[in-house]
Amino acid sequence: MKNIKKQKQKHTELLGKNVTDTELAQELGSLQQQLGQLEQSVSQLSSSQQQTANLLRDLNLTKEQIN
Repeated sequence: MKNIKKQKQKHTELLGKNVTDTELAQELGSLQQQLGQLEQSVSQLSSSQQQTANLLRDLNLTKEQIN
């Protein structure tokens, strides 16, 4: 129970006001949503980088065939 109180106090200090459990839950939900969006962006970026690497490899193979 002390740990929960400490966490709530920390959140209160960070947000600069008394925060209800509902507000903390809403903030957590928002952060989880943002994290999900970030994970999706990272995944898309990784996929794009892989596609770029594949295109560069194919380009280099084509250049070797021409030469």
